[in-house]
Amino acid sequence: MMNSIFNLDHYFFNLYALPHFLVGVFISVEGLYVFAQSKKSIIHASYLITTLTAGIWLTGVGLGSFSSNEQTSWIWYLYVSWFGIIFITPAVYLFSASWDSDLLRKRKKLIFFNYLCASAFYLICLSSTYLVEGLWHYPTGYFPKAGPLEMVFIAWFYALMILSFVNFMRIHRTESAAIQKKNKKLMFIAFAVAFIGSVEYLPNYGVHVFPVAFLPMFLFTTIIGYCVIRYKLMDIETVIHKTIMWTVLSSIVLLPFGMTLYFLRDLLVSLHPFLAVSSVLALFLVFMIYAKTVQPWIDHLFQRRKHDLEKTLLKFNDNLVYLKGLNDLAYYITQTIRDVLYVDKVQILIKRNDDLSTIGSGGDGVKTIPFRGNAFMKWLEENDEIAFSEFVELDPKYQPVVAQAREHFCNLDAKVSVPLVLDRTLIGLIHLGKKANLKSFSG
Repeated sequence: MMNSIFNLDHYFFNLYALPHFLVGVFISVEGLYVFAQSKKSIIHASYLITTLTAGIWLTGVGLGSFSSNEQTSWIWYLYVSWFGIIFITPAVYLFSASWDSDLLRKRKKLIFFNYLCASAFYLICLSSTYLVEGLWHYPTGYFPKAGPLEMVFIAWFYALMILSFVNFMRIHRTESAAIQKKNKKLMFIAFAVAFIGSVEYLPNYGVHVFPVAFLPMFLFTTIIGYCVIRYKLMDIETVIHKTIMWTVLSSIVLLPFGMTLYFLRDLLVSLHPFLAVSSVLALFLVFMIYAKTVQPWIDHLFQRRKHDLEKTLLKFNDNLVYLKGLNDLAYYITQTIRDVLYVDKVQILIKRNDDLSTIGSGGDGVKTIPFRGNAFMKWLEENDEIAFSEFVELDPKYQPVVAQAREHFCNLDAKVSVPLVLDRTLIGLIHLGKKANLKSFSG
């Protein structure tokens, strides 16, 4: 029986199976890459378990749908896909608990019990037809047929997802760092998206819907990956990773257009050629409006959006009237720079007496730089131009202050220094750290 899965004659090219298979492979590789960055971290390990389990589920669905006969498809669904389906929620619960060491310690017994239940469900799946009793044959390929106990399994599945969500809510309430709170908020969105994937249980009960679980699962792991990269939850920064996710997510924008054409194909074929072409053009116009709305959000999510600086400046000026003091102004300048330039760290320093001190919430605590006797500060005041750390060793104009400039950028972990000069007097500085998208600043 197992030999049938190695016979290429038992497979056919199924366009509907391809997204499940590709996304399953992609998120598995993603999990392995993240784990390789820090093999001792429990967060890395639980992320790997989650992505591998989801990958096994989706690739199993893909291979089951690629199968041209019921026997081969049955093997892929029973032994591979349903292993992933059953073990995905214990993995997600483990991942949710791993964000907090105290919570993980308190939930050890529940995590063990979750995996014990999953093992029991999988044994039932392999040894009887109580969970999966056969296969449906849909136009999109074979799909499992629900057994009498599947409703019990679905209830358990949803219960664990809800408990995982509760873990993140509890952590969010106790988290004090703003940057970590943003991580948790994004995880709420990830869980909301992941729940959409459960629509793929409907075909198990004879309700044929387009198989789309690959999309919410991809978005779920992508949002987690975004948290990893943007907020350094797992200390990973890579342009390649972000570019791949941006490319795939941008490609998925085309999916609604393709699905619409698929479901309307019979109607379009029956129309007069002129009406058919007009209908496709009208759909394309609607899609272009939709894409122009969605794509900027994706670009901003992955820090690839090109901002209209004139529009940003006008908006900045309009909002100045609502600011109540210097700290509000500093905070607003910091947020604007972060949103437009995608800079990780922004520090604003104001000159008081003979020192420059940070204001607002852009830095890591209050920093003070002595102005009197500081050759680099004097150079910034006299030249009144932006200084770039990458040019300090290369540009001859920095030669008189190269040592002081190097020390300045190193101590403040800055890439750019913007002097604020009024009447040839330095009144402040704006320091920019490296860009979150790892692109260089334009000189």
